[in-house]
Amino acid sequence: MRYRVYRHWQLTLSPTKCTAMHLSPAQSVIKPLNYCYCIGDVDLPFIDTCTDLGVTYNRSLNYAAHINNIAAKASLRVKLVLKCFQTRDAAVLMKAFVTFVCSILEYASAVWNPHYKCEIEKVELVQRRFTNKHAGYRKLSYEHRLARLNIDSMQVRRMRADLI
Repeated sequence: MRYRVYRHWQLTLSPTKCTAMHLSPAQSVIKPLNYCYCIGDVDLPFIDTCTDLGVTYNRSLNYAAHINNIAAKASLRVKLVLKCFQTRDAAVLMKAFVTFVCSILEYASAVWNPHYKCEIEKVELVQRRFTNKHAGYRKLSYEHRLARLNIDSMQVRRMRADLI
């Protein structure tokens, strides 16, 4: 069965940049669909994962790949901040962390906000490791480090962003 997409509002599409994705619940068994979507005479390829506006998701709207990606990217940025800043003043380093790392970890968090414990911990681990690098903070628990640095956990920051 073929579905055709026609020109609307004098908008031309580039069929080579377009794809199709069937969304379905994670538990359902996906039956092979015999649909073929076209733009002009070009059949659109089907994909399992998609990155849209910087957020990666799959056809069951699972964001695990996105969370893995941003945690890895933020960890690399933490290493760069610690390497580039010669000062070990906690206030200066925390400003750098909030500026350069939290922007990665909080981008579009209302869309991909994790609900599995392992994914929450993966995002939190970036800040946990960073706060552990400060001199005089190593022997403190994570909660005490956050209190002493006067910052919130990443989970609280995401919840605040959702409410705002």
